[in-house]
Amino acid sequence: MIIKTVELENFKSHLNTRVDFETGISIIMGDNGAGKSSILESISFALFKEYASKKMDKLINNDKNQMQVTVLFIANGRTYKVVRKRKRNSSPESMLYVKDNGRFLVIEKGDAAVSEEI
Repeated sequence: MIIKTVELENFKSHLNTRVDFETGISIIMGDNGAGKSSILESISFALFKEYASKKMDKLINNDKNQMQVTVLFIANGRTYKVVRKRKRNSSPESMLYVKDNGRFLVIEKGDAAVSEEI
């Protein structure tokens, strides 16, 4: 699996962050508390629904009501996009897409189905 892009919206300290990964080794640098670990946690959340917080609502920025993480990745020669959303005190929403002829097509919906497919 090759991660190409991570987009964070209201995920912990990241209100609107996009990280593009180039071919090769990537290094995430920054001051303490800048959100480096949150970027890694967002990838783990998007791909595997794993996170360090005890409650999923703790992933949502304190001043916001919902968050979203989008990860674009390549696996087995195909390009995929996973989107996981969460509103406070509600069930998460998850979608998995595959790129086909330049367009992203939904291949799985729902939290458990997306997790199983990935």
